[in-house]
Amino acid sequence: MTLHLLRGVPPNIDGEAVDIEAFKRLVRRWASQEGTVFGSWTRNAPKRAGEIEGGSVYFVHKRKTVFRMPFLGLERVRDFQPDAEPKYLDHVAICCAPALVLVEPWPVRFLRGWRYLKAEDAPPDLPARIKGDDELPPAIERELKELGLA
Repeated sequence: MTLHLLRGVPPNIDGEAVDIEAFKRLVRRWASQEGTVFGSWTRNAPKRAGEIEGGSVYFVHKRKTVFRMPFLGLERVRDFQPDAEPKYLDHVAICCAPALVLVEPWPVRFLRGWRYLKAEDAPPDLPARIKGDDELPPAIERELKELGLA
């Protein structure tokens, strides 16, 4: 049986909650680069990492699941990003493929760090939308900005 991980959306540099749309844009930018991997740092490594192989990391924002990313493995931050601040070099990077899959927004209790999630308890994926459905043509976007609606 495959296990998944629940993980809070990483905060921004100021320590405040990150804007989820900005995070999605960032992941899409990573996905456009060949061979890139997303890594979310944690102090304590999951002991059952072998059971997570083939699973996903479900990200939580404002106590609801938002999206998932396929789990690739664990690496030491020292190897994943050698130029990280020295206080983080002994942490572990939870590595994910930068493929963002939206899921049903299921409620989650307070979450700090990460938690295991059984496959049968995982929220279902949202139906795929048409590619480019969430992007407006530049002319319409410019006009909406001029009107103060975007």
